[in-house]
Amino acid sequence: MKRKHLLQKYNLLKRTPRHQTRTAAGVKPGVIEAVPEAQETVMTVMAYDSNEKDILETVVTSIDEVAKLAKKWNTVWLNITGLKDVDAITTMGKTFAFHDLAMEDVMKLHQRPKAEDYKDHTYIVVRMPHNSPEGLAELEQVSMFIKENLVITIQEHDGDSFERIRERLREGKGRIRGTGAEYLAYVLIDATVDSYFPILDAFADNLDSMEDDILNNPSEDMLQVIYTVKTQLQTMRRSAWFTRDMLSSLLRDQNFITEKSENFWRDCYDHAIQIMDMAETFRERASGMTDLYMSAVSHKMNEGMKVLTLFATIFMPLGFLAGIYGMNFNNEVSEWNMPELQWAYGYPTLLGVMVLAACGMIAYFRIKGWIGK
Repeated sequence: MKRKHLLQKYNLLKRTPRHQTRTAAGVKPGVIEAVPEAQETVMTVMAYDSNEKDILETVVTSIDEVAKLAKKWNTVWLNITGLKDVDAITTMGKTFAFHDLAMEDVMKLHQRPKAEDYKDHTYIVVRMPHNSPEGLAELEQVSMFIKENLVITIQEHDGDSFERIRERLREGKGRIRGTGAEYLAYVLIDATVDSYFPILDAFADNLDSMEDDILNNPSEDMLQVIYTVKTQLQTMRRSAWFTRDMLSSLLRDQNFITEKSENFWRDCYDHAIQIMDMAETFRERASGMTDLYMSAVSHKMNEGMKVLTLFATIFMPLGFLAGIYGMNFNNEVSEWNMPELQWAYGYPTLLGVMVLAACGMIAYFRIKGWIGK
């Protein structure tokens, strides 16, 4: 329970179960399979023209409606949330003649960020970080098709980083309304890439808190937390790495990126590199926390050993004195056999000597700075 609390405290990424995404060996390529426990499918459309202020925003129930809108409007953005309706997704692929392998990748949620050119359309995969209902954060696969004046984004769950883009389209602000599908694709990918920065900033704050917790109370559960942080930062770095490669391949494709928007794509590419550097820096910092934890545990143990050693040292001469006077020598046989035992003040004198010895050693330890800092 304590370990789970620590994982939630530091807002760690949640992994996607692998058994739900992998394709069995020998299966025919291009087969679209349902995703277990997929969310209900909802299709929303935003259509707009470059020279008009009017914009259409509606929920559609069939792909045929989208095809009709694509013939009427200058740019159409179809956003599909949820992968439960396999028939609708299959119909989308057939209606717009998307490649079977690209359609298969839409339903296989283990894809790395990539861009694939299929002559008349481009298929792009990105990984979007966002908060899950459990209060954690997860990397969601977002598939994107770009064909002529049509952009299609396919998400696993509700909630994304596109709300500000929708607001800009509604208000007619910026250059989105005056450009085509290629620039809209850039804006969507840029929003996805930039959504990593708040997550990494939260990691930076969490690393500070973890360092304080390790120094103040180095518990065994912190080792699991450190390992999880390292793993998730590596996941983010890996995603940023492939995103950088994907953007690099798009920048080399002169048929996809226009000259007017090339600088914007390069800026997005630079952001991906920044994310890689931040994730790697934080991962190295998390790796150093293992040594910090071991040092803190060792220091705590040494402090305990120091206290025990001081007590043992103080009682050593006292035990020595008690041992001497615990010997049963008969003083009637010889006058040298502990004659002080016959002294009336022998016992209180011995106690006084023992107290003085203990106080003297304590004073010596304080002068040396071993205690009482």
